[in-house]
Amino acid sequence: MNPTYYPVEAMTPFAESLLWQINREYYQHVGIEAWTSGLVPHHLTSNAMVGKTYASLILGLLTDLGLQGKNKEKVYIIELGAGHGRLGFYILQELEIMAEQSAIELPPYCYVLSDIVQKNLDFFDDHENFQGYIQKGQLDLAYLDAMVDEDIVLVKSGVVFSKGMLHQPVVVIANYFFDSIPQHLFYLRQGTVASCQVALEADVPVEEVEAGTLLPHLRLRYDTRPSALPYFNDDIPDQVLASYAQAMEETCLLLPLAGMHCLTRMRQLSTAGAMVLTMDKGNHLAALLDHRPMPDYVTHGSFSLNVNYHALAQYTELTGGTALFPEASNFNLELGCLLWLGDSNGWKSTLAAYTRFVDDYGPDDFFSLTRMVYPLADKLTLRDTIALLRLSGYDSVFFINLLPWFKQQVKQVTYPERSRISETLHKIWKRYFHLNDTLDLAFEMAGIFYDLGYFDHALLFFGHSEKRFGASEDSRYNTALCLYQLKRDEELIRIIDTTLIEYPHFQRMEELKKLEL
Repeated sequence: MNPTYYPVEAMTPFAESLLWQINREYYQHVGIEAWTSGLVPHHLTSNAMVGKTYASLILGLLTDLGLQGKNKEKVYIIELGAGHGRLGFYILQELEIMAEQSAIELPPYCYVLSDIVQKNLDFFDDHENFQGYIQKGQLDLAYLDAMVDEDIVLVKSGVVFSKGMLHQPVVVIANYFFDSIPQHLFYLRQGTVASCQVALEADVPVEEVEAGTLLPHLRLRYDTRPSALPYFNDDIPDQVLASYAQAMEETCLLLPLAGMHCLTRMRQLSTAGAMVLTMDKGNHLAALLDHRPMPDYVTHGSFSLNVNYHALAQYTELTGGTALFPEASNFNLELGCLLWLGDSNGWKSTLAAYTRFVDDYGPDDFFSLTRMVYPLADKLTLRDTIALLRLSGYDSVFFINLLPWFKQQVKQVTYPERSRISETLHKIWKRYFHLNDTLDLAFEMAGIFYDLGYFDHALLFFGHSEKRFGASEDSRYNTALCLYQLKRDEELIRIIDTTLIEYPHFQRMEELKKLEL
């Protein structure tokens, strides 16, 4: 039996549809749980390897500024729609390491996590991984709506960003961002242009659905309306659209006008130009934009579309900038670097960083590698696994995905491998950023340390586990075993007595009292 659909919105220009507001309400409704629940994918664009890549590109810019003697005024790095905050942590951590190793004096910097969801900003403010950076003035927070042209106020320092206020280039990170803000949609055929309209219908009455939960109930119906050029009465986007009308045979084309306006707003913050780093699913090659159907409506908690990076590159060039994209097409992700910095001779470190860390081998290549690795995980040797973890930037999620096989591999190791495993686990933990995870990673690592005979390290990680998840019979018992192996008898007796008061029927702890100390 066919479901009944209820009208939500009549035919409306695609970029003006309620769809985008409904998507926005979803993020405001669920807050950080959009990512902790696993509904919205994020690891692909927010892993340790991506963070290291972005940090390398930012370091290139800081190095060029240092070489030019512009090392006194602060450089602001603004992440749009920071969401879960994990990427910002990776970038800050890697950038700190790289900056300390620089042979020249670099300008100071401050990373700004921005979002339209106050619950997310509160999460950042409370997160233990961010406290040190906040105290050093290297991290600030801001409510920032990319669709509204207004001043940006930093929560911690009180600094206000307005047009032309900055005199160092502003760095903007638009990661998994342009796919979730309004886009125009056109049907192009042999030089003709038609704007696309969309009607929304739901399989339940709207009044029965809680705010922020309507997305999975929607169905989209498309229609077209013949249009003339110029369409926008805005010179640059009209030039971009006209170029597609001439070049495309027949296609449905997404055009990111809101993204262009957002870039204009970000560029105008500084008198010294801008660097925009952006990663998302999409295309930067014009040939891949022809013969495309109407976009599919696919939800993953939220709703998103591919990004027309070719159009954003055209916008960049038409506004006097330089757009860097990989020379070849990508399989999974685009990573673009949009520069408005003037003469390229003064920015060789920045350009070299893009060639080295994106064009030669970048996050898209690494993701292709992981898709190959997971089905073969049971065939990996320990040394294979450690090499892949190094390549990932010691990413904790990648490690967790390999954890069942890793635990099997560590049961029989050589002495050099034992030492290398310990180093690897510590580096993964240093880069671990929790998102209210249900897996107790510290407990899992503590068990591996115990099996390897690193009882002092195991004791430390059982402590990390208790700090995050609270005490339990298992954590207390394993802590006691570590103390026994380390011959710390007074502490062992103390924890046995304390645990038996809290858990009087804990038989295994009673048995520990019989051990000869």
